[in-house]
Amino acid sequence: MKAFKPRVSADIWATAAMATMTFAFGCASTPPESPEQAQADAAIADRVYAALEADRLHLYIGLDVRVRYGAAYIMALTFDPSVRDAATEIARNVPGVTKVVNEIEVSAGSAGH
Repeated sequence: MKAFKPRVSADIWATAAMATMTFAFGCASTPPESPEQAQADAAIADRVYAALEADRLHLYIGLDVRVRYGAAYIMALTFDPSVRDAATEIARNVPGVTKVVNEIEVSAGSAGH
C-alpha cells in the first residue's frame, strides 16, 4: 500500500513560513510577559486551538494559535475564503480573548488539484 502524500505547492509552505516569521519578529518589540500572564495566555491559546479544531466544517492546514496579553494570533492556510471569517468569530467567542489577529492565508488553488 502506498503512503499518502498530500500535494501541496512550495509557495503554500513559503507563505505559512513567512506568516510565522512575521509573528515571531512582531512580538519581539513587546515587553516580556510575567510568568502568570504567560500561563494565562497559554491556557487561552489552548482553548482557541481546541475551539477551531472542534469546528469540523472548516479545514485548516498548519493551524497555529498564539496568544499575547489576551490577543489571539491565528495562523494557518485554507482553500476556502469563508474560513478566515469563521475562524475569527470562533476565536472571538473563546473566554479570555481580547482581540483576534487573523493571519490565515487563503490559497487560490483547490484541494483537488
